[in-house]
Amino acid sequence: MAANRQDAWTADEDLLLAEVTLQHIREGGTQLAAFEKAAERLGRTAAACGFRWNSTIRKEYEEAISMAKGVRKKALPLDSQQKSITFDEVFRFLKGLQESRRKNSEELSQLKKRVEDLEQENGRLKEERVKLQEMNRLLHDEKHRLVEEIGRFQERNGQLLAEVENLQGELERILSLEEGYKVLLEMMERAKRKTSHQRGEGSY
Repeated sequence: MAANRQDAWTADEDLLLAEVTLQHIREGGTQLAAFEKAAERLGRTAAACGFRWNSTIRKEYEEAISMAKGVRKKALPLDSQQKSITFDEVFRFLKGLQESRRKNSEELSQLKKRVEDLEQENGRLKEERVKLQEMNRLLHDEKHRLVEEIGRFQERNGQLLAEVENLQGELERILSLEEGYKVLLEMMERAKRKTSHQRGEGSY
């Protein structure tokens, strides 16, 4: 089964392709032979395996490749037990890399979740800031309205004070006229009594 999509490959398939390819490198085989061997086990084409190795997997296993080449360069003959031990070492190394990738993936997921949480919190804070700005604007408008209303009350109070002063002046004038009128009435009453008295004396 041929495939050229990167997301079609699983982590286990990548590991198997790496194991087969590194084993061929260690034993002096060609990468093409490794891709053909891996293709049989994976149900893929050799071309798909080669593309996957060169585009994605190779850069992650540089150290393992160097180890495999180092084993190949040794001129000493290796028996089957020695080959098995060496391959086990490589396999453990690959397993460690796979576990490291898994942990890194988990940490990356946690960081992404943290970033999402921070973005949500930032959005909430922005909404709160907009609400506070709107409340501040309303309070400012209300303050301006109250200041204008106070100004109108002060102006009306000044007018009322002026009216009170005018009324006090008018009252004082009326009281003064009333007092004068009383004095005039008393004078007239005295004059009347005097005239009556004079008329009474003249009749004798």
